[in-house]
Amino acid sequence: MTASPGPGVLYVATRSLAQGRRAGFASTVGIEFGEIEWIVAATTGVALFLATSVSALTFLRFADAAYLNLMAIGSVRQDRQ
Repeated sequence: MTASPGPGVLYVATRSLAQGRRAGFASTVGIEFGEIEWIVAATTGVALFLATSVSALTFLRFADAAYLNLMAIGSVRQDRQ
């Protein structure tokens, strides 16, 4: 549960209002899986590695940005059809 509204809560609310309950639920599940992955990374030491390695963290940030851009482009193309 989230105690205070943040980006995740705003994202889920926006998706729910725009696309319905099913999309909001899917967004919630996706956010929770991301949090579980971070917990696993923290317990296995990957988080410590990323915190100490600037180049690894920079690579991860650019890879995530590229993925989000690809998802946005796909969404825009799908909306135009």
